Amino acid sequence: MTASPTPLRPATFREGMIAILPISLAAGPIGLVYGALAVDAGLSPLEAALSSALIFAGSAQFLALELWEVPVPVLSLTVAAFLINLRHILMGIAITPHLPPNRPFATAGMLYLMTDEVWAMALRQSVRGAMTVRWYFGMGLSLFLVWNGWTVIGALAGALMGDPTRWGFDFAFVAIFIGLLGGFWTGSRTAVIWLAAAGAACAAKLLLPGPWYVLAGALVGVAGAAALWRPEDRRQGMDP
Repeated sequence: MTASPTPLRPATFREGMIAILPISLAAGPIGLVYGALAVDAGLSPLEAALSSALIFAGSAQFLALELWEVPVPVLSLTVAAFLINLRHILMGIAITPHLPPNRPFATAGMLYLMTDEVWAMALRQSVRGAMTVRWYFGMGLSLFLVWNGWTVIGALAGALMGDPTRWGFDFAFVAIFIGLLGGFWTGSRTAVIWLAAAGAACAAKLLLPGPWYVLAGALVGVAGAAALWRPEDRRQGMDP
């Protein structure tokens, strides 16, 4: 039987900042694009900055811009944002065992900063036995500041940039998630789960209106992982 990963020393705030640096560098251009598109959609630079800081969910922010019009379709926006963020329920379930007990304010802050990227890195760090609250906040706050800082720059400089997507900055979104997936590779079972989730998401995208493809891919991925899970995975500190 393979031994569990050897626990590492507790990670520091600074190490969290360093760990998230590659993702922060990729997220900056995406925030720039969001700021420019938000102003182009009719938001003021202040409104663009506040929407980014309060929502702090890239996919939901871009979806809101796609639906944005005057008068604002509040119901459509609410339902669409709810659907695309349903994955956070599954992410919360996965990360909950690793959150600090009896520290509600710290937990609330950690969940607020829980983007897809932060969640993925935190989960991997937890498996290694080295995640700490300081490390998590070093990672999450760094990404928060980079994302919102570049959003402000994009909102202020949007008129000078023209169409920001022509620069190819939007591809950074895809690059980030490809990198995150690579960190979760554990063998052939992983490929089966990924293909099943991708197939379900593509089918839902073609057949259903709105962001149902996000939920379809997440649910099929979870079902596939549950079906292929083996008891030794827990002993090895890993999942398919």
